[in-house]
Amino acid sequence: MNIDTSHPMGFADAMVKDRRMRYVGVYNDSFRSDAEVEGFIKRYGLEKRCQSIEELTEMSDIGFIQGCNWDEHLRCAQPFIERGKPVMIDKPLVGSERDCRRVRELASQGAVLLGSSSARYTYEIQELSRLPVEERGELVSVLGTDAQ
Repeated sequence: MNIDTSHPMGFADAMVKDRRMRYVGVYNDSFRSDAEVEGFIKRYGLEKRCQSIEELTEMSDIGFIQGCNWDEHLRCAQPFIERGKPVMIDKPLVGSERDCRRVRELASQGAVLLGSSSARYTYEIQELSRLPVEERGELVSVLGTDAQ
């Protein structure tokens, strides 16, 4: 899991509030600095910074692929797939037609590959969707942004 985008933080914030799951480790081979990665680890109480995706896979129940280079998503997901673990892959899922065909093939073989966006898991959006239609109106789409 790279922490390229805001999604790792969005998921981590939701996980902290929900207390049903958490990130246990991070592997970062992208553009984030060591200080940024160490800050993420400290902020969310991760157990360690892994030296390989395989190491992260061994200590995880599910993979989160959240790098912004979608041409690398399947390569990063492969160790999880090989171990029969589900993988949430940030959007876009993949970056080529060839990789789309590969996703279909992997899924037909039983791999669990899920597109991910942290927006659908934010508490604000979940709370809004729980309100009665009479109170909130019919939801067609919801966009959440961080006002910080």
